[in-house]
Amino acid sequence: MLAAPVRGSRRAAPRRGGACAYPALLLTLALLHQVAPRRDGVLALTQVFAPFLFLGLLLLVPLAFLRGAILLRVLLAVCCVVGGVRFAPRVEAAEPAVVPGAARVTVMSWNMFVANPRRDAARQLLLSRPAEIVALQEVDEGWLDRDPALRRVYPHRSPAGVGGARELAVLSAYPIVEYHPFEVRGGGRDSVAGLWVRLKLGGGRTLAVATAHPVPPATAEPVCDRPLCYAPYLRDAQIRQVRAAVAPLLGRGEPLILLGDFNVTEREPAYHELTAGLRDAHALVGEGLGLTWRPYRLMGQEWPLLRIDYLLSSPDVTPLRATVDCTPRGSDHCILHGAFAVR
Repeated sequence: MLAAPVRGSRRAAPRRGGACAYPALLLTLALLHQVAPRRDGVLALTQVFAPFLFLGLLLLVPLAFLRGAILLRVLLAVCCVVGGVRFAPRVEAAEPAVVPGAARVTVMSWNMFVANPRRDAARQLLLSRPAEIVALQEVDEGWLDRDPALRRVYPHRSPAGVGGARELAVLSAYPIVEYHPFEVRGGGRDSVAGLWVRLKLGGGRTLAVATAHPVPPATAEPVCDRPLCYAPYLRDAQIRQVRAAVAPLLGRGEPLILLGDFNVTEREPAYHELTAGLRDAHALVGEGLGLTWRPYRLMGQEWPLLRIDYLLSSPDVTPLRATVDCTPRGSDHCILHGAFAVR
């Protein structure tokens, strides 16, 4: 009478052992991501999609209730702790610091998608003046200049059509007193340009606003010639060039807001190069996961998967608010809204 349960337990043992392999692999990857992050290759790809790898643990939960699955339970518990520490959404925004005598400005950043089929919705959004300063990526050349209603809402703007196939523009309610385009080399015809403008806020204050759009990492030919290839060399080089372009502003201690679509997640080495010495508004005062990008096939849904758009500021520009609007408006990117105090 005792033999049957023993045989059943022996049959379940291989399943339990096999199930332990996945959480053990995840914990190993998590350790590697922290102590030896990779810039390219399969391991770098696991960094980008690490939160989704942890979601796979849900399939193993039923096996944790099998008799003798003690090791599996322990591994799942440790994975929950590690995943929670690394990827848990921000439940409550931090209370912004009080900045006496600072000027408060509102900003918006949006990759409009170069082939946006819902330009009327985008136009209506801009006509509502969602922020005092707006940075746009992949905006059609000349579209803004041909719209007199938009010119009344945002009387100051940088020239549209900068940067080949990935145009950039800054719209502002504040006067633009300086305009500085800069070249980011390496992308051929689609080479991305960047730009920064100096705004006159009043009361003797000025603010530099910079935006750029590095290319996405290569995952297909001609750069990639194998499955699961991840080669962000050009993107990383362009991020370094963006930082070099704004380095003089930071060196002089000028107030700066750097915003845009940088095609890098916060789990990659290039993110730390991009944000060194800057404040990430979402990390300080945002709520939730701050995800901003969804695949083309999900553009009609409010389901972003990765955070690759950022609102960054210099140390003397304090983030007060950072939110994400993923209402479908014909783009694969959500809209970032923020408020800052400029000392």
